[in-house]
Amino acid sequence: MVVSIDSELSALDRRMTALRVDYERFFSGDLKQPPLVARRELEQFLRRLGNSEIDRAVDRFRLHSMEGRYNALRELWEKRLTAREQGRTLTGRPLAPEAPAALDEAPVDAAAARSSSATARPADPSGRTCRSCATRNSRSSC
Repeated sequence: MVVSIDSELSALDRRMTALRVDYERFFSGDLKQPPLVARRELEQFLRRLGNSEIDRAVDRFRLHSMEGRYNALRELWEKRLTAREQGRTLTGRPLAPEAPAALDEAPVDAAAARSSSATARPADPSGRTCRSCATRNSRSSC
């Protein structure tokens, strides 16, 4: 049974689309591991089609454009995988924002911030104490 090159190219297009979807699922977190088996099968399929003789120019053009599209996708996947392994996005930014140093402290509400604003003032070197807030500063009123 002879399979036409047109049906082979259609099957290649379907496989490439499925592999692209699988890689998008991997990079979004749906899949735990990259789809390496499907990628290897697609590369073997591409190699087999590339080694066959194709008589019609239309089919040759279609095969070469699919090979080019696959190579572009493969480079993109490699870049994204490398970036993911290095802990950064494709743009060079970190994946997660860095945690601030004072994360262990409880959040301060506005009323507590106002009452503690007097303690944030520098202490008076003469040792005087403010009468209104009982802190050591040189101001007469807080």
